[in-house]
Amino acid sequence: MEDDFGLRPVEVDGQVMLCIDRQKKSPAPTSPEDDLRDWCRVAVELGEGAISREEYDEWRYSYPRVKVELEKKARDERHRKSKEGK
Repeated sequence: MEDDFGLRPVEVDGQVMLCIDRQKKSPAPTSPEDDLRDWCRVAVELGEGAISREEYDEWRYSYPRVKVELEKKARDERHRKSKEGK
């Protein structure tokens, strides 16, 4: 995990956690930090009841493909709105 994702284990208050080495470049197409932030955001949405467990599971089983699809949908929507404004 260290070589592939720039992750290293650290102990904080008796708990082992993964720390991202921001100086290390990952060969992955997306940044591990961005991926973890996305996961955290969706987990919070689940915890707050903004999405269902089914939606959460669908997200996590299809990530990062779903991220690309959502970004495309947002770009298309921005493009559509900019055309309407002209």
